[in-house]
Formats: sequence, C-alpha cells, structure tokens
Amino acid sequence: MGLLGLFNNSSKSRNENVVVRGNASYSMHTLSSKNIKAITNNCIILAVETTGLNSVSDRIVELAAIHIENGKVISTFTSLIHSDVKVSSAATKVNGITNDMLKDAPYEADVCKDFFKFLSDALDFNVPVVGYNVEFDMEFLCEMLKRNNYQALLDSYDLLSYVKKTLKNTKDYKQTTISRHLKVPVKREHKAINKANNCFAIMQKICDM
Repeated sequence: MGLLGLFNNSSKSRNENVVVRGNASYSMHTLSSKNIKAITNNCIILAVETTGLNSVSDRIVELAAIHIENGKVISTFTSLIHSDVKVSSAATKVNGITNDMLKDAPYEADVCKDFFKFLSDALDFNVPVVGYNVEFDMEFLCEMLKRNNYQALLDSYDLLSYVKKTLKNTKDYKQTTISRHLKVPVKREHKAINKANNCFAIMQKICDM
C-alpha cells in the first residue's frame, strides 16, 4: 500500500498497532538496533505545534517535515497555519506561537493540500514517518487529514520510545535534554522545523554510537 494511500478500514492485519481516525490512520512500529540505521537513511521526520493537547478539539498551528533520502535532507516543508481555535496561553508558553502570529498564515485546507502533496512525493519510496513522541504528532495530523477529506495510511516510528530504551543516564527524556546529552546542537528558537532537524541529528548520533 505504501506510505500514503486509500485503504479499507477492515484490513488491519499487516500493522502492528493501527490507530484509525475516520478516513486517516497510522501504524505504530518499533525502532530497534536492527532497523534504525535504515530508517534514518530514508524517512520523513514530522514535527507539529498545536493550540493545545486534544487532537480533536485543538488544531495544528505549525507543521514541519523533512524528507531524508540516502541519509541526506532532500526536501523540507514548513508552514504556520491560521486556526479557528485560539492558541491557549499554556501552549504559547511552550511553543512561542501567539494568535497574532497566525492572523496572516495560510488556512488549514491550503496547508493540508500542500502537505499531502509533500507526502505523496515520497509515496513511491514507501518512506516511514518518524518523530520524537510521534504519536502526538500523528494524532493531530490524522485529524487534520480527516477534516479536509483526505484518505491516508501512514507508517510511523517513535524516536522517543527508542531513546528511552537505549539511553539511561539522563535526568529526563525531553528532546532538548537528549540533544545536550548527545552533544547535538539545539537552536534557541522553538520552531517545528528546528525540532524536525534536531530529531534527525539525534538519530544520526545514535546510529554512530
């Protein structure tokens, strides 16, 4: 079936753990020492910022992804998104995004159309989606796709889960903490595209260990 495409909701046998969201779903697979190098070389790394924590009632306000092929970044996607849901003050404290910043941003339908094309560009390569705590990102992404009448089936791998299994001497497992632990540079500006690039750098560092 590939990374992205039409699917039958009753057909679930090939997936380890399918989470269905209407006409969009994702499969959670396990990163391991046996597959992390191959996935690091060919994947799409996803990062989102949101108005809050509820994937149904809240919205994505910043969406970013990088497409990795043969260990190199070959394309990137990044956009703020005009939201019909206000950014909570708690979310602003985390991501630095205010409602004023979104006034002139493109609407969700337009960003979703462009991002769907970005994903489709990788379809022939059957590229998995990776993220740091990727389940959070995938929940929001699937809801966005569903609202905009796209059908999708995405394979995903969570870097955070792998880090928790392999790195034991850290005070916590925040992405910035792991970056410093591995001596990976962290950009001060909190942006989704920086998070995606940082996730890739962590993966590369782990592969070299």
